[in-house]
Amino acid sequence: MLEKIVSAIGTNEFGASLLGLAREFVVSDQCTVFAFSDSGRAPLAVVAEGESKAETKRARNLALEYISGEFKHDPMFQLAKDVDGSTTRVLRLSSSDFPSPAYRRQFYEGPGLASEIAIIGRYQGLRLYASLYRNIEKPAFSDEDVTIFQELGPLILRFVGKHAEMERYVRHKSSPGTQMSNERREQMLYHLRTIFLSDCDELTEREAAVCARIAVGYSVSAIALTLDIAPSTVATFRKRAYAKLGISSQNELFAHYFETVRQLQLS
Repeated sequence: MLEKIVSAIGTNEFGASLLGLAREFVVSDQCTVFAFSDSGRAPLAVVAEGESKAETKRARNLALEYISGEFKHDPMFQLAKDVDGSTTRVLRLSSSDFPSPAYRRQFYEGPGLASEIAIIGRYQGLRLYASLYRNIEKPAFSDEDVTIFQELGPLILRFVGKHAEMERYVRHKSSPGTQMSNERREQMLYHLRTIFLSDCDELTEREAAVCARIAVGYSVSAIALTLDIAPSTVATFRKRAYAKLGISSQNELFAHYFETVRQLQLS
């Protein structure tokens, strides 16, 4: 299993591999990983995975809500910000550990989650907050489960830290766009999608939306999160779009639309 997760670092399979590793030791229905930098900006959603398609969709929706601002109401966010470089914290949590009733409803009671194991630590310059969840119909995580992840925690953080570094690099390689407001970024994506549809009548709306996000540096995982589709579906849309556009790689797409993206960033 360790070989599988190591080989999945930096790929779309990492989330499923991480959840699979956790399930080798304890029953887990969902996992998420968030990475925070020292800048204080919103966290990066590194993993949002569930045991089933429905649970994966739920995990992604919750991850989007979390990074959109709800992280500010999570006491674990502050703990992740304060953790030092040599410490790995493993905590067993339930909805009662979160003081905000609205937060409990949104992230526990509403989606039917009852118990969480949080693994908090650092990897180089990143603060990491990894969580495993159980659905409400299952028993809560036990002291034995916590002990298991106290031993596994540092190893898991190294895996997710390396993956987070690769995700962050891909998402920020189009650096001018990273400084935009959400509203400005959405406007830019709308214009790019329109341009792709104009350039190729055969493209569908979804294929154009995927291409627009690729053009500004989104990773497959980021596209999946923002469009609420599976990474495999993103890959399918990308393959179809490339064929219709007469290109075969991301580099070719960048080359064809670099000037367009640059002008939109400067406008």
